[in-house]
Amino acid sequence: MVTFIGLIKSLDQVALKDYLSKVGQTVDLYGGQVAARGETLTPMWNELNCKSFDSYVEVLFDSFERANEWSRSPEYQNLLPIRNKAMQVTFFGINKTQTEHKP
Repeated sequence: MVTFIGLIKSLDQVALKDYLSKVGQTVDLYGGQVAARGETLTPMWNELNCKSFDSYVEVLFDSFERANEWSRSPEYQNLLPIRNKAMQVTFFGINKTQTEHKP
């Protein structure tokens, strides 16, 4: 399982609502799952000087290859005009590592 995080700056609420009503179906077609989405808090640190963002999404895919197929698929490509009106986004994969939790 590969986790992807999207950092989102909302631009147009009507277009965003339209995009959100459609994007999950395209993720499902490629075996993915929208695991979480929500608003973000003010960053504690911004040493990379990231542009501001107001929300996030977490998407799971079986593999990086499946995520890449989704991102290049005709179904998703058809949503890009809506997405571009709705938001600016940075979407990246992460490799989760095991951490030891001590009581």
